[in-house]
Amino acid sequence: MRLFLSVNVVRLVLRPLVGDFSCGVKRCEMAPYATETYVRFQSRRRYSSTGRPGGVFVAAAQVEDSHQVSDATRQRLRETLDWFNQNLKAPSLEDRDWRTIFWFREDAQPLISQMWQLVSLLEEEGVPVRKLWTRQPGQIVYRDQLQIAAIPQRQSPALRL
Repeated sequence: MRLFLSVNVVRLVLRPLVGDFSCGVKRCEMAPYATETYVRFQSRRRYSSTGRPGGVFVAAAQVEDSHQVSDATRQRLRETLDWFNQNLKAPSLEDRDWRTIFWFREDAQPLISQMWQLVSLLEEEGVPVRKLWTRQPGQIVYRDQLQIAAIPQRQSPALRL
């Protein structure tokens, strides 16, 4: 099994990029063999509406609203979330894109560094967070310099940490 995974990873790395991402107003088309790596941090808590694990911003909001969190932790959490509000665009997506999952671009290092601070705060409050990597996030419906939003394929391959 390990050899099989290694062969697939090598195949992804060695195949040339076929096509390009062309983003329109409504949808972005996905290149069959993407070479860019995307990073996602997600909670192990699941959304009741979709059954999928939630992102860390949803988990952070839940912790911040909790009556059990200390004022000092709530303040550190608020400062961290304010930093993201100032430095990360929150695009509005159409209602039909409810399955959309956000991924950071791997080269968005200032955001990823700040994300580790948020992860640390969440884990201190008992919220486990995992980091995922993928080159196949699904159908990309939004893209900017720091992040993408994609509707995942049924079984999107992602490496977990």
